[in-house]
Formats: sequence, structure tokens, C-alpha cells
Amino acid sequence: MYSGSSHEKALDAQIQAYKPKALKNILGFGGYAGRWMNKSQFKKMLDDITKPRDLRDEFLKLEKFGDIRLSFKEGTKWLVKIDVHK
Repeated sequence: MYSGSSHEKALDAQIQAYKPKALKNILGFGGYAGRWMNKSQFKKMLDDITKPRDLRDEFLKLEKFGDIRLSFKEGTKWLVKIDVHK
């Protein structure tokens, strides 16, 4: 495949479209969305979004654009809740 070819551009577009969907699937089907997580559950979620794919940048992008909302609690037991907007 030649650099800059239409096939390469199409593949890049597919990959870019895949990332937000993959992240939302991990958050939704992984049981991370819509409930309060403690520190160990949050750490597991971070492991799930970085292995085998690195979706950290996508996570930050979705949060910045308002596709997901993070809520934080004061205290020692619960840390964060993630709401995913369709």
C-alpha cells in the first residue's frame, strides 16, 4: 500500500471511527458506566482501556466534547462515576 493512497486513507478513517465505539463498548459492557466506582474498580477500567489498545486519548477527547461525563465524590469509599451519552 502506498503512503497517502485512497486505501490507506479509508483504513485510517475506519480506525478513527472505531476508537470511540470501542471505548463506549468497554465502558458500557464492562459495567463501568452509570455507577460509582472505588479506586480498584477505576484502576481496572484504566487497564481495560489501555490493553491491548490505547484508548486513553479517546477517553479524554470524549470527556472534553461532552460525550461522557465524569462525576467525583468526596470521601474514601467511592471515587468516580462515568455517564456515557449516546
